[in-house]
Amino acid sequence: MKHLNELQRYTIRRMRKDKKTQSEIARYIGASQAIVSKKFNRSSDTSGRSKAQINLSDNTSPKQ
Repeated sequence: MKHLNELQRYTIRRMRKDKKTQSEIARYIGASQAIVSKKFNRSSDTSGRSKAQINLSDNTSPKQ
């Protein structure tokens, strides 16, 4: 599997915000659609929020 560099990851985030398809993004950055799909799935949950946003919005305290 090809690793994405920082510029490619940034481009994915920007193009995703612009509502581009995974195929469009993949062609633009020169990667497969499968790699872009994995990046989408790793960086967000089913609501589309990033893992960082989920952690910040989680107001529950750990159970002791």
